[in-house]
Amino acid sequence: MLRSVARQLHTISVDNGKPPLLILASIGNPESSFKGTRHSIGHYILNRLKHIYQADEQVTIDKNKFHCNRREQPQMLFYQSNSLMNLSGKPISKAFKSVHKWTDEYNPVLVILHDELDCPVGKFKTRRQMSSHRGHNGLRSINQHMGGGFTTISIGIDRPESKSSSAVANYVLAKVPPHDLDRIDRTIPSIQKTLEDMKLGKFIFDTNPNYKG
Repeated sequence: MLRSVARQLHTISVDNGKPPLLILASIGNPESSFKGTRHSIGHYILNRLKHIYQADEQVTIDKNKFHCNRREQPQMLFYQSNSLMNLSGKPISKAFKSVHKWTDEYNPVLVILHDELDCPVGKFKTRRQMSSHRGHNGLRSINQHMGGGFTTISIGIDRPESKSSSAVANYVLAKVPPHDLDRIDRTIPSIQKTLEDMKLGKFIFDTNPNYKG
């Protein structure tokens, strides 16, 4: 069933010149138990960006809670998944579809913030729609529920020396060390610049050239 749903979602394309509405969504683990861990660095970045954009007002759309800055043109909605990382697909899909039904003035596009083992601490990568999940279970879950029509901002957390599954699990579930957090903080202005470009339509409508359709 999940595969049939995923096949129904195509890549997001420009819709009659409507301006994009960025749904900036973070995936990780529930902060009640996992706040500050490497696997939830997407939540940390989302909260920092909410502060920068003064997105302090909550709006509920079909029971999904978003934050935004109502004082400015609403080109960004901030959404934090409240599920475990491996189950990200269901809440992200529901939130994304609710915004599609909510507005006909904008072209909603989904941008996922997540941790990236294959990227050094203090770096980030932007990947286009229909890119591989590269073994990331959160992205895999989103793909299963709604297809690959989303852009990602991958925040580097580096890898442990050991490649064993237990070593990797312990690494991503450990707290981010203060010196690593300082390096991650220094990437935020560049991430914000990327978001400003996305608000103008850059990156978000691009598709991975290796995607076969």
